[in-house]
Amino acid sequence: QIGVIGFANEVFSAFITPSLSTIDQHANEMGYACAKMFLSMLQQDNPYKKIEHIVLEPAVVIRQSTATNA
Repeated sequence: QIGVIGFANEVFSAFITPSLSTIDQHANEMGYACAKMFLSMLQQDNPYKKIEHIVLEPAVVIRQSTATNA
């Protein structure tokens, strides 16, 4: 059996037929972390003095396009 998976977990993924399994990159959390980091950098004399690394783990959202009929 062949499955299909998409990327970015767009809203339409749940509404097409079959619903599309996707990788959720947590775009809202990513945007929040980026803005917070940017504002923090603006407050420093040297914006590159303290570089923070943030890792957001992606999540697999299983839907019909990859579901197995076991």
